[in-house]
Amino acid sequence: STLGKDLSILGTASGPVPTVIGQSLLLMENAEIAGLRFGTLELLGASGVVLLDEIEVTGSGVGLAACDGMRVEGCAQVHIARSLLHGMDGTPTCESIGVGIVDSVVTLTGCTVTGGEGWGDGFLGYDGREGLDVSGDSAVLLAQSSVYGGNGGVPDVIFDGVGGDGAV
Repeated sequence: STLGKDLSILGTASGPVPTVIGQSLLLMENAEIAGLRFGTLELLGASGVVLLDEIEVTGSGVGLAACDGMRVEGCAQVHIARSLLHGMDGTPTCESIGVGIVDSVVTLTGCTVTGGEGWGDGFLGYDGREGLDVSGDSAVLLAQSSVYGGNGGVPDVIFDGVGGDGAV
């Protein structure tokens, strides 16, 4: 799904959390989104304020070029509160960073960020991924938040041991 207009999307106050299937791409200036679960979530070029509250990114979607669970790129002010953000667990084609931030200003408050777990093939265990990757001209503030690297993968036949855990 792609959203290109300023909008507020609020999930239900009680009951099951609404789930947005697959990749979600947000291309707006301002947004407020609360109470939703996403497979993957990408925010691009928001020049205004984006508020994300009580969201969950499972890392289960496919489609982001960088393969991140959540990617924030070229955004002026993104505030993420009380959220669970997870990268895609390993497969032969992708294991991913929990949240990738490029050229953006992001505040995470009361969040848990976890990188995707590595995977194992017949002989090797591959490393898990980092929880948070920050690059370019970015500023990130973490408040009351936890960031974890993903666990290393385990091979079917143990020759080289378990893959390394992802960096925090």
